[in-house]
Amino acid sequence: MPASKNGEFRYDFIKSPDCREVIVDGVYGSTGPRGRINVVLFTERNHIPASITHSIETNGSAGAEILAKRELKDGLVRVVETVLLLDLAAAKEMHSFLAARISELSKR
Repeated sequence: MPASKNGEFRYDFIKSPDCREVIVDGVYGSTGPRGRINVVLFTERNHIPASITHSIETNGSAGAEILAKRELKDGLVRVVETVLLLDLAAAKEMHSFLAARISELSKR
């Protein structure tokens, strides 16, 4: 850490060009062979139809969807949004951060 004049040190936050906000519906993960915790963050959604079919109106425009011809898989999709690889120190810091935010929200 750089030396400071008054016993303080400032961190500046700079967003990476890849930074984005992600809604998280769930988490999955494990510990890895190199001593890291693998945290997989995902969102859940219904499948998007593989195809849909519409009738053709007499004027040639698309009419209503023919629901019986919709091709759609069963189940839900879990879209992996990001994977975090945390060492023990980072995991403990995240744990403390989340515990504090959970405590704040629980008091509301």
